[in-house]
Amino acid sequence: MNRKLLSPVLLFSALGLYGATLPRCALAQDADAPAEAQVLPAVLESEGIRYVSGGIGSGEAAAMRAESRHYALTLMFYVQAAKAMFVADVDVLIQDAAGKVLMRTRSEGPFLLVQLPAGHYQINCAYRGQEKHFTLAQKGAAPQLVNVMFKDEPAP
Repeated sequence: MNRKLLSPVLLFSALGLYGATLPRCALAQDADAPAEAQVLPAVLESEGIRYVSGGIGSGEAAAMRAESRHYALTLMFYVQAAKAMFVADVDVLIQDAAGKVLMRTRSEGPFLLVQLPAGHYQINCAYRGQEKHFTLAQKGAAPQLVNVMFKDEPAP
């Protein structure tokens, strides 16, 4: 499995997400970061649900931030170790209220943008043997941000 860890310093700076639920110490701006072109990963579809996965590098992270306002749900994945680190390769399963699988994917970066219609959903995320389960009530197209925090990075 290809494991990728990114510093939230650069990523949060590029995304403008100061004050999202990560610790303040991880939110300092990296003024020396090189400017990269904004490149959005490909839009994919599962059972009619559009989604984009990525956010690696400041250019892609900025593109994901700009695009997130067009998606009902943004999932952000990270581990809380000595300092918060973003992760990729998170397995995500989204089911509707009746249990029908709407999408199953592996994140290609710390961000997963999902275009969900209004409704209730069960979301399951798995990273290196750790699992997070939660329900989500999507009320219209208003964007929601959900931080998915896993425990300390497990030993390989």
